[in-house]
Amino acid sequence: VRVDVVQLHVSALDKAGHFVKGLSKDDFAVKEDGKAETVTGFEVAENMPLNIGLVVDASGSMEKGMPFVHDAAAELFKTLMRDKDHGFVVEFRDRPRFLQELTSDSNALQRAARDVKAEGATALYDAMVLGLYQFRTLQGRRALIVVTDGDDNRSHVEYETLLRYARSAGAPIYFIAVN
Repeated sequence: VRVDVVQLHVSALDKAGHFVKGLSKDDFAVKEDGKAETVTGFEVAENMPLNIGLVVDASGSMEKGMPFVHDAAAELFKTLMRDKDHGFVVEFRDRPRFLQELTSDSNALQRAARDVKAEGATALYDAMVLGLYQFRTLQGRRALIVVTDGDDNRSHVEYETLLRYARSAGAPIYFIAVN
């Protein structure tokens, strides 16, 4: 297989373990098998768009925690979103469904986050795969935030399949436990 470009994610830390800012492409050297390679692109993560996927458990057991979920999720989009950022909201019960597809409209994302209603079973794995799938063509930073109170009891996707998919998706997954 011929590979022309490899994407490297790099963090630079000082001796005290703090992030070093203000570095440029010229501050790095990349070698493959001891041979210098050309750095063809360089992007500081802070400048890249943020793509946030919110996957919310809407099963019946989440009913007591829904006021917290509504407020916290709406605040997430209100606080983090910039003009170049995007997000989506997926709720799941017996199956996942979009409350808001990918958009840069923070208000639409906040409304969708407040529309989650609790009832039914828990198809957690199916919802996570649907969420991770949204990142496949997106450039920039990515994060999948999963809000849930428990185990999957309804998915068609098996845990091992979800795990393989999550490892290959290139997006960190953050879990928030409710109740």
